[in-house]
This record gives sequence, C-alpha cells and structure tokens, in this order.
Amino acid sequence: VPNKYVDGTAAPVMVVMDGAGSQFLRVQAGLDNLSQSTDPTRRVPPFILVAVAAGQRSIELDTMSDLWARYIDEEVFPAVLSNAAVKAAYPNIAITKDPEGRGAVGCSSGGSAAIIMAWFRPDLFRRVNRVRRVARRSADFCDVSAWSVGPSLRPPAHSELARRADPGHVRR
Repeated sequence: VPNKYVDGTAAPVMVVMDGAGSQFLRVQAGLDNLSQSTDPTRRVPPFILVAVAAGQRSIELDTMSDLWARYIDEEVFPAVLSNAAVKAAYPNIAITKDPEGRGAVGCSSGGSAAIIMAWFRPDLFRRVNRVRRVARRSADFCDVSAWSVGPSLRPPAHSELARRADPGHVRR
C-alpha cells in the first residue's frame, strides 16, 4: 500500500506475477518515490501493488483462459483486503472495480499471464505489461500446461487467437 494512499478510497492496483522477495521491495520503494514526486512528469498516482507467486497455481497461470484473472479477482484481492495486518493499518482499504485502474505485469509465464488476463477479461484488467523477450514473437505464447501431455495437444498460440477474435479493447 503506497504511503500516499487515503484509507477508504478505491485505489488502482497493479498485480506483479512472481513478485515476492527483495526485488519486490525495491519496486515498492521506487513506486512510493514516484507517487510522492513533486515533478509532474515523474509522478504516478498512488496504487496498491500486489505481488503473487504462482506456486501451486500453474494450471491457472499458464492456461489460455480467464482462470488466472478470476483467481486474482475472486481469491487474491479478497485475501489482501481481509488480511489482518492490512486491515489494522487501513480499516477501509478498497481496490477499484474500474478495469482501467487494474493492471498486471510479469515476466516469463507471468508476462504471458498479464496479457492473457486482459485478453480474456477486459472487464477486470486493462493495464498490462510484460518484461522483455516474453512476447518476442506472437508464437511464443502457448498453453504451457499442455506441453506435459504432448505437443499434439497444444492449443493455438496467441497469433491464432488473434486471427479468430477481434478484441477492440487491445491497444498498443
């Protein structure tokens, strides 16, 4: 939760996949600095940063569906908002329901998950980013959970999904 957060306001949120550890703490400090900057060209609005380690949830993370977006919205966000330490510091904490104020970022499978979240659930997430080389080519994206059962069962890559659908919500 950023230093400038006002308890009770519905804050924007950014989900970082595989974001636990010391690197996450540096990101948090950097974002606090940017949200407090007096230079308007270097200021971002205060937003809640939620770091999620995939752990045992690889089926949801690596599947070409809305499973990961639903997991974040239906399980992770409620867990964060009801956490005792968070509630003690911010009794009225709230996350925006506006998809324009909800984002995701990650690398490797987390980068794929960020894009998949917005692709399948633009009603929940619209701000996504991925770290370099995750989407080097559109064919790099596939359902990696299918690799364990054989390449003949691999679902279509993102490029094939793009040919099948025309989501007007996707922009560069």
